[in-house]
Amino acid sequence: MSEGAVTWGRLIKDLFSVQPAAAGAISLQILTAPFIPQRDKLGLLESNPSLGEGLDAEAEYQNALGFLAQWLGSQPAPVQSAYRDTLLRFVRPALSCVYHSNYLITQCLRWRPEEAKEPALRWLEQRLALLQTHYLIVAWLESGLEPDGVRPYLGKWLAARHSGSRPFQQFAKASFVYQAWLDAVTAGKKPLQEADRALVEEPIRAWLAANEGYEEIDFLLRSYLKAGLPYIQVARAVEDWLLGYGTRPGAVYLWKEALKQSSLALPLACQALAWCRANPGAEKHDAVWRLAQSRKFLGPPEINAAYRAAAEAVLPTLRYRKINWRLAKVVQSALTAYLRVAEVSSTAWPEVVLSVLENAFIFSEVVEAQPEVQVPELPERVGDLLISGRMQPNSEVIQRFARWVHVRWERQTKQSLAPTITRLCSTFPAQETIWRSMG
Repeated sequence: MSEGAVTWGRLIKDLFSVQPAAAGAISLQILTAPFIPQRDKLGLLESNPSLGEGLDAEAEYQNALGFLAQWLGSQPAPVQSAYRDTLLRFVRPALSCVYHSNYLITQCLRWRPEEAKEPALRWLEQRLALLQTHYLIVAWLESGLEPDGVRPYLGKWLAARHSGSRPFQQFAKASFVYQAWLDAVTAGKKPLQEADRALVEEPIRAWLAANEGYEEIDFLLRSYLKAGLPYIQVARAVEDWLLGYGTRPGAVYLWKEALKQSSLALPLACQALAWCRANPGAEKHDAVWRLAQSRKFLGPPEINAAYRAAAEAVLPTLRYRKINWRLAKVVQSALTAYLRVAEVSSTAWPEVVLSVLENAFIFSEVVEAQPEVQVPELPERVGDLLISGRMQPNSEVIQRFARWVHVRWERQTKQSLAPTITRLCSTFPAQETIWRSMG
């Protein structure tokens, strides 16, 4: 226990023993005091069971317990185990008295869903037509409880309204409900069922029409597309948001879904590549994945130029990064697509190719060569690097690349390498065995 906790514990213990009435009078102030750490408050509750007497129906007290539940739920398992029973002794009676604010219920749904399940359903039965009910619905859906538990109430809440106001389904906060519903009913890659889709599809379209320009719309759009709902219905909203905010690091989540579409407007495809160029070292190699997703849009000069610029920013970052075989295949595809649009006279492509070749995980014989990378452009460019002196013919990099071609390329596709092999044998006869192994 920290020094602060010992000090608070002694102070409160002394206060209860000397003046119990005074201590009871300030119990609420003690539990809501911002300068007392949450762990210390739990210690006080543990050593002073009467600290919450008579406060169960007080909204401020319930919220204080909600903050404690939120904190405890974020702690390591040993800390949770140490204080779980203590907090539950105070939370259970308070849950039965919730009326003005559902904060305690929502936090308990996230901390101990089964403890809050019945109080949550009671709130939905009695207090459904309140805007704040959206917090409870979202917490339920994010807690892992069955979505069917709130299904009867979801449609009613969306249709509810305050006197003279528009329906809740058009309020900005409704976007969190839509997102949580779609994520919950498709969790574990489950297909979206028609009944689940029907519950929110039309309300989402109405919401989008009523909330044009909403800066946080991307979270809903991502869940919408991830659930498999039709892109055409939200294309304008997706394009507007991505063209406005699409180079932000956090835009990656919507790009991941948008780039799954078979076609995108030219400005949008260029913006996706601008995101890659602006975030080349993004976590989880996201820039590499998005670059590879974008290669299917190559063709128009504007997209080709944007792809070149993005690849020249992203691929060199891989030189010293450890990657798995699945990502290695993606890198191979992204590099091959780059070489198709990179100008031979450019001074940029040699650095890009060298950066990728020097990563021992990418062109390894354990990595499958997909048909799209079994094309002569890549070995030709490697040959150009050798002849220009940028690489040594007896280097481990070259031997590794040659083994990959030998082991992973189809016999028939290797025939296209005959001109490159002949050129290398002529220029570097001492390594002829290596070059012939690629044929």
